[in-house]
Amino acid sequence: MRYLAIFIALVFLTSCAQVPKEGSYPLGYQKKMQASHHWNKLARKVAADVKSKIGDERAQIFMSDVDRSPFGKAMRTLLATELNHQDLVLTADETSPYKLVWDVQPVFHKTERRNDVHFSRTVLVDFPQYILLSETDWDSSAKPHSEVIVTYELLKNELSILRDSKIFYVNDADRGHYWEISQVATTVLAPVKYTMKNN
Repeated sequence: MRYLAIFIALVFLTSCAQVPKEGSYPLGYQKKMQASHHWNKLARKVAADVKSKIGDERAQIFMSDVDRSPFGKAMRTLLATELNHQDLVLTADETSPYKLVWDVQPVFHKTERRNDVHFSRTVLVDFPQYILLSETDWDSSAKPHSEVIVTYELLKNELSILRDSKIFYVNDADRGHYWEISQVATTVLAPVKYTMKNN
Protein backbone atom coordinates (compact mmCIF):
# COMPACT_ATOMS: atom_id res chain seq x y z
CA MET A 1 0.00 0.00 0.00
CA ARG A 2 2.87 2.36 0.81
CA TYR A 3 4.41 1.81 -2.67
CA LEU A 4 1.07 2.53 -4.31
CA ALA A 5 0.84 5.85 -2.42
CA ILE A 6 4.39 6.80 -3.49
CA PHE A 7 3.60 5.86 -7.10
CA ILE A 8 0.41 7.98 -7.10
CA ALA A 9 2.31 10.91 -5.56
CA LEU A 10 5.02 10.65 -8.24
CA VAL A 11 2.43 10.48 -11.04
CA PHE A 12 0.69 13.54 -9.59
CA LEU A 13 3.92 15.54 -9.28
CA THR A 14 5.14 14.73 -12.78
CA SER A 15 1.76 15.53 -14.32
CA CYS A 16 1.87 19.14 -13.11
CA ALA A 17 2.82 21.43 -15.98
CA GLN A 18 6.07 23.32 -15.48
CA VAL A 19 7.33 26.39 -17.25
CA PRO A 20 10.59 25.61 -19.04
CA LYS A 21 13.67 26.94 -17.27
CA GLU A 22 15.54 29.71 -19.02
CA GLY A 23 18.77 28.48 -20.59
CA SER A 24 21.49 30.07 -22.64
CA TYR A 25 22.93 28.99 -25.95
CA PRO A 26 26.45 27.61 -26.05
CA LEU A 27 29.13 30.09 -27.04
CA GLY A 28 28.82 30.98 -30.69
CA TYR A 29 30.39 33.49 -33.02
CA GLN A 30 28.83 36.25 -35.05
CA LYS A 31 30.73 38.53 -37.41
CA LYS A 32 30.74 42.27 -36.80
CA MET A 33 30.56 44.61 -39.79
CA GLN A 34 32.37 47.86 -39.15
CA ALA A 35 34.12 48.66 -42.43
CA SER A 36 33.34 48.82 -46.14
CA HIS A 37 35.78 45.94 -46.55
CA HIS A 38 33.32 43.77 -44.63
CA TRP A 39 30.52 44.82 -46.99
CA ASN A 40 32.75 43.80 -49.89
CA LYS A 41 33.26 40.35 -48.32
CA LEU A 42 29.49 39.92 -48.17
CA ALA A 43 29.15 41.08 -51.81
CA ARG A 44 31.81 38.54 -52.85
CA LYS A 45 29.92 35.76 -51.04
CA VAL A 46 26.60 36.74 -52.64
CA ALA A 47 28.16 36.90 -56.12
CA ALA A 48 29.74 33.47 -55.66
CA ASP A 49 26.40 32.02 -54.54
CA VAL A 50 24.64 33.55 -57.55
CA LYS A 51 27.28 32.18 -59.91
CA SER A 52 27.00 28.68 -58.42
CA LYS A 53 23.23 28.78 -58.91
CA ILE A 54 23.30 30.15 -62.48
CA GLY A 55 26.30 28.08 -63.60
CA ASP A 56 28.16 28.82 -66.83
CA GLU A 57 25.29 30.78 -68.34
CA ARG A 58 26.39 34.38 -69.01
CA ALA A 59 23.18 35.73 -67.60
CA GLN A 60 22.04 39.31 -67.34
CA ILE A 61 20.90 40.23 -63.85
CA PHE A 62 18.72 43.16 -62.84
CA MET A 63 19.39 44.79 -59.47
CA SER A 64 17.03 47.41 -58.11
CA ASP A 65 18.40 50.60 -56.57
CA VAL A 66 15.51 51.16 -54.15
CA ASP A 67 17.74 50.71 -51.08
CA ARG A 68 19.13 54.23 -50.78
CA SER A 69 20.81 53.70 -47.41
CA PRO A 70 24.62 54.04 -47.32
CA PHE A 71 24.84 50.26 -47.04
CA GLY A 72 22.41 49.73 -49.93
CA LYS A 73 24.22 52.09 -52.30
CA ALA A 74 27.61 50.62 -51.43
CA MET A 75 26.32 47.05 -51.72
CA ARG A 76 24.95 47.71 -55.20
CA THR A 77 28.33 49.07 -56.32
CA LEU A 78 30.29 46.23 -54.74
CA LEU A 79 27.91 43.57 -56.07
CA ALA A 80 28.19 44.98 -59.59
CA THR A 81 31.97 44.54 -59.40
CA GLU A 82 31.84 41.07 -57.86
CA LEU A 83 29.19 39.84 -60.33
CA ASN A 84 31.39 41.12 -63.15
CA HIS A 85 34.29 39.10 -61.73
CA GLN A 86 32.00 36.06 -61.98
CA ASP A 87 31.31 36.80 -65.69
CA LEU A 88 27.75 37.89 -64.92
CA VAL A 89 26.33 41.04 -66.46
CA LEU A 90 24.16 43.69 -64.82
CA THR A 91 21.31 45.08 -66.86
CA ALA A 92 18.98 48.05 -66.41
CA ASP A 93 16.20 46.03 -68.09
CA GLU A 94 13.63 45.20 -65.41
CA THR A 95 12.15 42.48 -67.65
CA SER A 96 15.31 40.39 -67.32
CA PRO A 97 14.44 36.89 -66.08
CA TYR A 98 17.08 37.16 -63.31
CA LYS A 99 16.61 39.63 -60.47
CA LEU A 100 18.82 40.00 -57.41
CA VAL A 101 17.11 41.58 -54.42
CA TRP A 102 18.03 42.01 -50.79
CA ASP A 103 16.44 43.19 -47.58
CA VAL A 104 18.14 44.64 -44.52
CA GLN A 105 16.42 44.36 -41.16
CA PRO A 106 18.06 46.38 -38.38
CA VAL A 107 17.58 44.94 -34.88
CA PHE A 108 18.14 46.97 -31.71
CA HIS A 109 18.24 45.35 -28.27
CA LYS A 110 17.49 47.70 -25.38
CA THR A 111 18.83 45.57 -22.54
CA GLU A 112 22.49 45.27 -21.57
CA ARG A 113 24.14 42.46 -23.49
CA ARG A 114 26.81 40.81 -21.37
CA ASN A 115 27.80 37.20 -20.94
CA ASP A 116 27.18 35.90 -17.44
CA VAL A 117 30.38 34.99 -15.64
CA HIS A 118 29.97 31.97 -13.34
CA PHE A 119 32.77 30.08 -11.66
CA SER A 120 31.53 26.69 -12.93
CA ARG A 121 31.17 27.95 -16.51
CA THR A 122 34.61 29.56 -16.40
CA VAL A 123 36.27 26.38 -15.10
CA LEU A 124 34.33 23.84 -17.19
CA VAL A 125 33.81 25.73 -20.45
CA ASP A 126 35.81 28.93 -20.85
CA PHE A 127 39.16 27.78 -19.47
CA PRO A 128 39.33 24.52 -21.53
CA GLN A 129 38.22 26.47 -24.60
CA TYR A 130 40.97 28.99 -24.01
CA ILE A 131 43.57 26.20 -23.69
CA LEU A 132 42.37 24.30 -26.78
CA LEU A 133 41.33 27.15 -29.09
CA SER A 134 43.15 30.16 -27.60
CA GLU A 135 39.89 32.07 -27.54
CA THR A 136 36.92 32.50 -25.26
CA ASP A 137 34.32 35.03 -24.25
CA TRP A 138 34.80 35.00 -20.51
CA ASP A 139 35.07 38.72 -20.11
CA SER A 140 31.93 40.56 -19.12
CA SER A 141 32.37 43.40 -21.60
CA ALA A 142 29.18 44.72 -23.13
CA LYS A 143 28.18 43.56 -26.60
CA PRO A 144 26.71 45.85 -29.27
CA HIS A 145 23.00 46.56 -28.99
CA SER A 146 22.68 46.67 -32.78
CA GLU A 147 22.51 43.87 -35.32
CA VAL A 148 21.43 43.61 -38.94
CA ILE A 149 19.83 40.69 -40.73
CA VAL A 150 20.74 40.80 -44.42
CA THR A 151 18.63 38.55 -46.64
CA TYR A 152 19.38 38.22 -50.33
CA GLU A 153 17.37 36.39 -52.96
CA LEU A 154 17.88 35.50 -56.61
CA LEU A 155 14.68 35.31 -58.65
CA LYS A 156 14.28 33.69 -62.04
CA ASN A 157 11.01 34.62 -63.75
CA GLU A 158 9.74 35.78 -60.34
CA LEU A 159 10.47 32.39 -58.72
CA SER A 160 13.03 32.24 -55.92
CA ILE A 161 15.96 30.01 -56.84
CA LEU A 162 18.39 31.20 -54.14
CA ARG A 163 17.80 32.70 -50.73
CA ASP A 164 20.06 33.17 -47.73
CA SER A 165 20.22 35.32 -44.60
CA LYS A 166 23.27 36.55 -42.71
CA ILE A 167 23.29 38.16 -39.26
CA PHE A 168 25.95 40.65 -38.20
CA TYR A 169 26.74 42.83 -35.22
CA VAL A 170 27.18 46.51 -36.05
CA ASN A 171 28.46 49.35 -33.92
CA ASP A 172 25.59 51.16 -32.25
CA ALA A 173 26.76 54.50 -33.67
CA ASP A 174 26.79 53.02 -37.19
CA ARG A 175 23.30 51.56 -37.30
CA GLY A 176 22.08 54.51 -39.38
CA HIS A 177 24.11 53.11 -42.30
CA TYR A 178 21.49 50.39 -42.70
CA TRP A 179 18.32 52.50 -42.69
CA GLU A 180 16.73 53.74 -45.86
CA ILE A 181 16.24 57.48 -45.85
CA SER A 182 12.55 56.89 -46.54
CA GLN A 183 12.21 54.87 -43.33
CA VAL A 184 13.36 57.71 -41.11
CA ALA A 185 10.40 59.61 -39.68
CA THR A 186 10.45 63.07 -41.18
CA THR A 187 7.94 65.82 -41.64
CA VAL A 188 7.22 66.41 -45.28
CA LEU A 189 6.62 70.04 -46.14
CA ALA A 190 4.18 70.33 -49.01
CA PRO A 191 4.22 73.45 -51.19
CA VAL A 192 1.48 75.90 -50.38
CA LYS A 193 -0.49 77.45 -53.26
CA TYR A 194 -1.76 80.99 -52.94
CA THR A 195 -4.33 82.59 -55.21
CA MET A 196 -4.59 86.36 -55.46
CA LYS A 197 -7.85 88.03 -56.37
CA ASN A 198 -8.63 91.65 -57.16
CA ASN A 199 -11.69 93.01 -55.42
